[in-house]
Amino acid sequence: MKGRWAATALWLLIPALQAIHADGPSPAVDPAARLPEGDAAREYWDVVALLDSGHRFYARFLITNEGPGERSAVAMGDLVEPDGNAVPFQNGRRAGRWTLGAAGRSLRIGSSQLDLSGVAPRVEIDNDKRAFKVRLDFEPDESSARIFDANGYHMDLLNLASVISGSVQHAGMQQPLAVTGRATLSHSWTSRPEEKVLAARFDIASLSRGPAAFLTFWLSPAAPTRAWLGVREPDGSTRGYAADRTQLEFPRGERSDYPLPTRLDFAGDGVRAVGSLRGTSLARNPLDPLPMAIRMLYSFGAKPRRLWADTTLWVEVESGEGAESLPWEAPGIATLNFQSAAPVPDS
Repeated sequence: MKGRWAATALWLLIPALQAIHADGPSPAVDPAARLPEGDAAREYWDVVALLDSGHRFYARFLITNEGPGERSAVAMGDLVEPDGNAVPFQNGRRAGRWTLGAAGRSLRIGSSQLDLSGVAPRVEIDNDKRAFKVRLDFEPDESSARIFDANGYHMDLLNLASVISGSVQHAGMQQPLAVTGRATLSHSWTSRPEEKVLAARFDIASLSRGPAAFLTFWLSPAAPTRAWLGVREPDGSTRGYAADRTQLEFPRGERSDYPLPTRLDFAGDGVRAVGSLRGTSLARNPLDPLPMAIRMLYSFGAKPRRLWADTTLWVEVESGEGAESLPWEAPGIATLNFQSAAPVPDS
C-alpha cells in the first residue's frame, strides 16, 4: 500500500556510519539546554524508568519554537501501574511562564521539574491539584555518551540504566510509595523540522541491575537508516558501537499506520544485539499537551505518536585475547517515536 509501512516485510538496512559516535568510550556530555534557533527548533529530554515495585515511568520535557512565539515548554508523561493502568500528567507553558535556570540545567514547567544541575539528575512532579507526585533521584555514574550529530539533529545519552530512588503517588493511592529502580535519560535537539530529519526513532533501554545497553534506530525519510548501540563497561562508562547491519521484523499479515516491530537486530564491529518486543503497553499523542495554536498547525500535517512496549534486549560483545564471548539478556522498555502516520513508503 503506497505510503504505508510494509508490516509483513523483513527489512535489511545498511546504515551510513558517518556522524555516529562509536568505537570506544564516549566523553562525558553536557546535559544543558542548547536552545536551537529557528521557527521549527525543538529540544527534549526523555526519561524511561522501570521500578522494582513493577511501576513504569515515562516523561518528556520539551522546549519548542513551533507555533506563535518562541520557546514554549511542555512536560508530559505517565506513571504506569503494575496492572497496566496509566496515570498521565502534563504541564504546558508559553515563553516567560516557565523557568530555565542553573545555566540551562534546570527546567521548571508548572509543577514539573527536571534538575540536571547537581551531580546527578532529579525528576520531580508535584501537582497538588491532581494529587500526582513523583520524585526520582538518580545516583551519580559515568554512563553518558554522545550518540548522533548529523543533518541538524543531535542526540546524547545522559544516563544508562542508572540507579534511582524516590517516591510515587497519585489520586488512587492513599499515601506515597517509596520506590527504587533503574532509569535511562536521553537528550535530543534540532533546529530543523523534526519530521524532515526523522520518520521514526526506536529506542530500547535495558533496565536491570546487571549488564546494561541502549539500542536506538533512526529511520529517515531521505537517508539510510542509522543505528547505535551503547553498552555499559565494567568501569561504568558506556562504549558506543555503530551498525554494520540492521534488520527490522514486523508481524506478518498486519497493517498499521504505526507498526510495532517485533524484533530489531543490530550487528557492529565485534558486537551483536537483538531487541524483542512484546506488544504495545501504552500509546500517546504527543500533541495533546501542547498549546492549542501548535496543535492546530499539526492538524493539517503530521500525525505523530509515541508508543511504549516491554522488551528483552540480548547482547553479545566479543571478548579480547581469545576469551569466550558471554552473551547476556535483560528486560527493558522500548520507546517508539513516529513523526507521522505511515512515515516510510513501502520498499
